[in-house]
Amino acid sequence: RWIRAKEDFAPAAQLAVYQNAYRYRLYDVVAGDYPALHAYLGKDAFYSLIWAFVNHVPPRHFNIARYALYLQEFLAAQRPKDE
Repeated sequence: RWIRAKEDFAPAAQLAVYQNAYRYRLYDVVAGDYPALHAYLGKDAFYSLIWAFVNHVPPRHFNIARYALYLQEFLAAQRPKDE
C-alpha cells in the first residue's frame, strides 16, 4: 500500500525490481568468491548451485560481503546422508 501505482507499473512489479536486483547482487557476490568451484563444476552446475543457495539462504548480516561465507554450510546440508 505504501508504493504508489504508476501507469503500466503496478506496486508489486516495482518492488520486484528491487527484490530481483538484490538477488542478482547476492549471486554475484557468491560467484565472485568461488572461481575455482566455478571452474571445477562448470558453468551450468555452478549456476544451479549458486541460485539454489540464493533461493534458500537469506542474508544474516548487514554486510553483503559476508553472505558468501554461508555457502559451505549450505553445501554440507545438501550432501547425501549416506555419504
